[in-house]
Amino acid sequence: VHCWTIGQRCALPGQPSAFYVAERDAITQDILVAPGRMHPALFLQTVVTEAPYWINKPSVNFERGESFQCEFRFQHREPLVNSLMYQDSEGKLQIYLEKPLRALTPGQYAVFYTGDECLGSAKILYRGPSMYALDHVKNKDIL
Repeated sequence: VHCWTIGQRCALPGQPSAFYVAERDAITQDILVAPGRMHPALFLQTVVTEAPYWINKPSVNFERGESFQCEFRFQHREPLVNSLMYQDSEGKLQIYLEKPLRALTPGQYAVFYTGDECLGSAKILYRGPSMYALDHVKNKDIL
């Protein structure tokens, strides 16, 4: 399991098209794959990070429950995405992205910007539900 990365292409014998790693579980050793590079299981809009390292701390009082808007990036080639963040009582950031991003992975770093100014960064700890999971729950019949 440790050899596979979220978003990595994996060829499955007998399958006409490529599959991509959507989730992995180190405890059960399960790997969930999705057909196609753009499958909704590869995209999500929420992450939780460790306490951030601020280069230039934003003027927000997280202790009073205030939120902060900034731009988010997790790979240097990816565009900046508007985000809204809250800090929990343990110092972790709960980050909500304006648009879904592909292959966000625990262990990567989230970097925060305002315009061209880098505010700081934090290590991604957890992924939120994928767009596939959210859509599946939303469309499930309630008995």
